[in-house]
Amino acid sequence: MTVKKISLKPKARTAQDTAAMNAWVAQGAETQTLVAKPAVVKKEPMKRLSIDLPASVHKQLLVYCATNGTKAAQVVRALIEQTIHNS
Repeated sequence: MTVKKISLKPKARTAQDTAAMNAWVAQGAETQTLVAKPAVVKKEPMKRLSIDLPASVHKQLLVYCATNGTKAAQVVRALIEQTIHNS
């Protein structure tokens, strides 16, 4: 019996590949606490926004989210809304 040996090399990833994977993970299955709402509420369509962050800031954001049980998208949305409404 002949044993065939193979070697597996990790796929080289570009920064764009990594950003796309992180965005996919970040969108996740977000859950929100439901509050009593009017009977008919139309869900507003969402638009995608891509931003580049320094690796250290991205890591701090993910640590913050893991520590606080939230998603990066929720944190960014809240900060954008806060900035828009306070200006």
